[in-house]
Amino acid sequence: MATPVAVQMNLHPIMNWDSSDVVEEFKKFKQKAQLAFKSFLKGTTDDEKKETRAKLAATQERAQRHHHKHAQYLPEMLGGQHVHTQDPITKTWIPAKVVSRAETPRSNIIETESGLAVNSCMLVKSNVLFYKSQIPATLT
Repeated sequence: MATPVAVQMNLHPIMNWDSSDVVEEFKKFKQKAQLAFKSFLKGTTDDEKKETRAKLAATQERAQRHHHKHAQYLPEMLGGQHVHTQDPITKTWIPAKVVSRAETPRSNIIETESGLAVNSCMLVKSNVLFYKSQIPATLT
């Protein structure tokens, strides 16, 4: 069986390289990577960062417009208005009365049979906004 020349000389190929050979091999590797990706490997320059930020801002603005496309105005609930709120434990709708607005947006302080609570508009339904088909079965 024939042995390779490098083994006969007891030299490993990396041991024969000096620093310029390593640089040349790296350049060859980089060119192969560019061929594999079908483009040059880009670094980040200030112009590219600005362009990327502009594209990101445009994409976010377009997504925001799409998200708010069918948004509607939510009427403000007045103090003393009768509403229904969802009990967090039993998940049933119980009658309540709006006391005042809370500090956070679209939230109200409401009074139920058990006491005061702060609820967001997601869990409070105005009696005026209910249609017969939307009234939960627990209220009928």
